[in-house]
Amino acid sequence: MLAANADFDPERAETLLRGVGAGNPGNAQAWDLLGSLAVAEEDLETAAGHLRRAVEANPLRILYQLRLAELLLRLDEREEASEKLALLRRWAPRTRLVNLMSGQLEFSKGQY
Repeated sequence: MLAANADFDPERAETLLRGVGAGNPGNAQAWDLLGSLAVAEEDLETAAGHLRRAVEANPLRILYQLRLAELLLRLDEREEASEKLALLRRWAPRTRLVNLMSGQLEFSKGQY
């Protein structure tokens, strides 16, 4: 998404976004974008940390919750992923992605 521009400089983008986050820790979008940059760099631990900040800044934004839950599954952090998915099932019980991730979580636990 961000890298679609040929002049895109991920290091500059990260520096700018970190500045926004430092100046306004409640800017969930900045934390979400930092998470996206970290995922693009395959730094999933850092990405999860940024997405946790996005969720903390705006806990009602389902997209941030979904992204964090997906990362937690990839990191095999089942307990926290389970908590996020339980919340998402309450908020959006018919969302196919939530159902898919719930199935992935159960499969990872060996519950087929």
